[in-house]
Amino acid sequence: MLGCGVIWLKNVPTKEARLIGDILGHWQLGVGDWWYARRIEYYISQGRISIIQDSENKYARLISQPL
Repeated sequence: MLGCGVIWLKNVPTKEARLIGDILGHWQLGVGDWWYARRIEYYISQGRISIIQDSENKYARLISQPL
């Protein structure tokens, strides 16, 4: 389950909020959006997710799988 966000994320730039909403709509595990946002941060630090367009509001960032 830890990798579910990366599976949902394709090579098409996606807003972080959209990705989290898609995951929450599909899997209802009893964790909030903050948990997924922290996982996305972790994947960014590991190079498994790339920031295409940064924003002060993390949920508004465009992210994608690395090329």
